[in-house]
Amino acid sequence: MAPMAPKQLTEFQILTRTMFGLLRTYYHQQTVRRTIQGSMNALPYLTQAKNRIAKVINPCIPTIDTSHLLQGNANNWLQTGLQISDEHHTQTIAALLAKLKQITEKEEQQAWEIACKWARSKYPTIQDRTFTQTAEDLCLMGIRISLRRPYYFKPTAPSPHPKNSTTQHPTNEQPPIGDTIPSRSSIILPTTGLSSITEIRHPQPTTMDIIPQDLDISPAITQIPASLHLPSGTPVEPLLTKTTHPEPEPGRSRPLTLEYPSVLPTPPKNLATRHEHLGNKKENWSLTPSREILVIGDSNVARLPPINDTRVQVDSYPGANLIQAAHLIKHKTPTSTDTKTVLLCFGLNDRNKDNTSILNDNLNQLLSSARDTFPNATFHIPSINFSVRLPLRVVRNITNLNKIIEQIPGHVTKLGGSDFTTGDDLIHWTPNTARKMWDHWRSSLGLGGLRHKNI
Repeated sequence: MAPMAPKQLTEFQILTRTMFGLLRTYYHQQTVRRTIQGSMNALPYLTQAKNRIAKVINPCIPTIDTSHLLQGNANNWLQTGLQISDEHHTQTIAALLAKLKQITEKEEQQAWEIACKWARSKYPTIQDRTFTQTAEDLCLMGIRISLRRPYYFKPTAPSPHPKNSTTQHPTNEQPPIGDTIPSRSSIILPTTGLSSITEIRHPQPTTMDIIPQDLDISPAITQIPASLHLPSGTPVEPLLTKTTHPEPEPGRSRPLTLEYPSVLPTPPKNLATRHEHLGNKKENWSLTPSREILVIGDSNVARLPPINDTRVQVDSYPGANLIQAAHLIKHKTPTSTDTKTVLLCFGLNDRNKDNTSILNDNLNQLLSSARDTFPNATFHIPSINFSVRLPLRVVRNITNLNKIIEQIPGHVTKLGGSDFTTGDDLIHWTPNTARKMWDHWRSSLGLGGLRHKNI
């Protein structure tokens, strides 16, 4: 008997599965990046593998310096593996977004809500920002979905469909491993009302205090780098010293004893926060200045690599335009006399505004608010890099805004065209572009000595 051919998926089913694939990929990428940046501990199996690698080479009578070097080698192995995984996720997201461009199915909202329910069921620890980031990327591609949070809503029974309907759609359950997908009549959709929600949800910005994983491999190591400590789940037995080692038994020589050098705490260096708005930017956004150099901007600023400098603070506000940034700084930011330099990276989300007079007024409001809030600071606004593949009207609008920015003293020129690339959405920077962008800004502002970590 010949094997049965797999059933052909409908465009709705392909759309739903592709959206779910985006959510899955963003979820795993965010987990990897939080591990790279140090805002969460490595998964237990990764920690165990790293510790095994550190112990594979076991030299005779190892010194404390040798132990540090071996542990550092294991740390480098783990970081390299995580970076490879992060780049894979970036490529997968680009491929899925390209696939979505070819789908003509118009029931995007229904497919989105089903994909969200799948993701919430499969990944109970998934965070709100995963849904928000995915939804923003879909909206930038012209896929019209609501930014409300359907994965919180309670399901209700669907309305009956005509009996002669033959269109099949996926269910709200997990994506099937096989090829059989229930018909659309069996779908249980989440409600679209908000009456069941009784509490107001406030976002919690994700602040990442990152400890660098750099390892000094010079022969003379005077202290244990704080980043090389094993997780608390794998305690290290202290070496016995003269004051703690028991007397040797008769006929046995005293074992070699070493003392740990004193460990000095390493202060957190990278400070980067992505502020989710969850549908209410004026209410949910705020800024707390704590360092002398502030980098404030839209979602692309969140893509900057970790910056290992205790003077620099990075805050990103996805979707923010000029007037929203002015409101944030004027009404939701305390006055800071200690802030010395402010880099205002806004304007890309004003790309659909063609009135140069309004753009000029909005830019002046932003600068006025910044001067009042940071009275002792100097201000810089980068010219906006953009993809030439954007619609001609958008290119013209951004070009006009750049002409206004270039008239402001202290503005930062654009990154060279050969160094600038975006993802398939033509809006968000690639990781390589983000690294080059920070290097360009750092050089333009004369912030010598600042370093970033590749991600």
